[in-house]
Amino acid sequence: MAAKIEKLPGEPILIIHIDTEDFSPESAQAFEKELIATLDAQHEPVALINIIPETYQFDMDDLMQATQLVKQQSHLYQHQNIKGMAAVTTNETLQMAYEGLSNEAFGNIYITAFPTLEEALNFARSQ
Repeated sequence: MAAKIEKLPGEPILIIHIDTEDFSPESAQAFEKELIATLDAQHEPVALINIIPETYQFDMDDLMQATQLVKQQSHLYQHQNIKGMAAVTTNETLQMAYEGLSNEAFGNIYITAFPTLEEALNFARSQ
């Protein structure tokens, strides 16, 4: 699976643990279905937090493929039960890539990147 979903007890927050070792187009499609089902089952809108492993190694080709995947899944990021999105990464290139997703060419997807989970949680709780 491309990722694991964790629901914080008593809070409208879903944490997505990205598995960069097991990432493939097929696993991303399976995860998309799982995430949509999880979002559909929520009784209130939730904030999503993507956690990117510190060990994640990528090149520009990987980044472009991931950006295209996010663009193709833009309907997912516009789900009615998402009230805000954040990512946890200290990688400056990934932080800029997340910022770039807000551009119309990439689907107007707003994901705010933070260097720590605590900062992302504070953001999520403020949504």
